[in-house]
Amino acid sequence: MRGLELLAVRLWAAALAVFVAFSAAACAAEEAPLRTTLARKWERRALQRALSGAIRRLERPRCQRIFSDFKLPAGRVLQEELDALGQTGPSFLRDWIFFADGREEPRCADPRVLAMTQPGSRSVWICGRQFSREHRQAPGETEVILIHETLHALGLGEDPPSSAAISRQVVARCGS
Repeated sequence: MRGLELLAVRLWAAALAVFVAFSAAACAAEEAPLRTTLARKWERRALQRALSGAIRRLERPRCQRIFSDFKLPAGRVLQEELDALGQTGPSFLRDWIFFADGREEPRCADPRVLAMTQPGSRSVWICGRQFSREHRQAPGETEVILIHETLHALGLGEDPPSSAAISRQVVARCGS
């Protein structure tokens, strides 16, 4: 009986090792690469978590439809822009957008501003202090903001649609 017990312990240990290895790989895969100039560790960590969450949202079919909800001034929907670039929503956010430290940007002086960009720009300015504070209080909101800014990075302007209307549609498609 001693030999069977030893075999059972070894099998259990091997199974546990495989589980731990796969769990570690899955966790690593969940973290999107972070391209940023944010200097503060807690700001980078908040952005990393929000980015990973926004990418997970954009992987859902319902959320992906956000790119067909808005048109560019030329009449093309944002999905056509993604298609022309050979990108998906998640890959565009993960691989094409750079998150710049907005600490010195005048708009970041407004405590309500968490992030900003210009239509068609691949740089999104993050107001690190406000963004990390909001992420602690309402992480889903920061994920919605990153998706909102992704729409602008693809060329979507504002007024019309208003910033509030864009965010409402992101929440309707992707959740809050």
